[in-house]
Amino acid sequence: MPLTLSHAAAVMPIRQAAARQGLPFLGLVLGSFSPDFAYYVGRFDIATAAHSTLGSLLICVPICTLLASILCRWHVQLASPLPQPHRRAVQALRVPELNSVRGLFALAAAIFIGALTHVAWDSFTHASGEAVKALPVLRLELGQIRGRTIYLYGVLQHLSSVAGLLAVVLGYRGWIRRKQFPVGERERLRWALLWTSALAAMAFGVAFTFARGGASFSAMFVQSIFAATAGFAIAYAALVIYWMHRDRF
Repeated sequence: MPLTLSHAAAVMPIRQAAARQGLPFLGLVLGSFSPDFAYYVGRFDIATAAHSTLGSLLICVPICTLLASILCRWHVQLASPLPQPHRRAVQALRVPELNSVRGLFALAAAIFIGALTHVAWDSFTHASGEAVKALPVLRLELGQIRGRTIYLYGVLQHLSSVAGLLAVVLGYRGWIRRKQFPVGERERLRWALLWTSALAAMAFGVAFTFARGGASFSAMFVQSIFAATAGFAIAYAALVIYWMHRDRF
């Protein structure tokens, strides 16, 4: 999946059902991303292992449990670079209870379910996917572009990635509108810093990818997304530190 963020679309429809079972939505979302996490630090071997049922349990659950603990403990501070109303909406979120065995078990279960949705989705859209191997129709050749064969599963990968991202954006837009938090103070500096960070991360991703080279345009495109995302994460962390200690600068 070129866009890891798109995987959250798979857990959005089960949010209410999961909540009735005491499973936190945070765990579902993190789990839906988690098999791809190792790609962003260049560990393709770990990411490959994570794209399985066993890997979801042994790799995704521990990593996301740690990440969820960090997010729950410092979500107010981590939201500080966001402009209003996004900052206030995130800071007002109720965080899952992680101080009990029951709470940790519920989080782990949610992460595992989210990770399995990722694995299932990829199984229909990647050459190595179990569904692609089992269903000949997914390996249907649709044509060639510059000597490269285009298969149905590849088209599904990109179309579902775009559709998933659109669903996530629209879902978030609807959620933030329902919150009805006033914008209040002027947020030009926060917007400027975020956009600058995003553009710098994109430039870094492209430069890093061309410096390393790649076997194909598709591979370089995916690599540039991984590099840009990692770069933005670093820039965002710097913004968190800046806004937390702004008075000292």
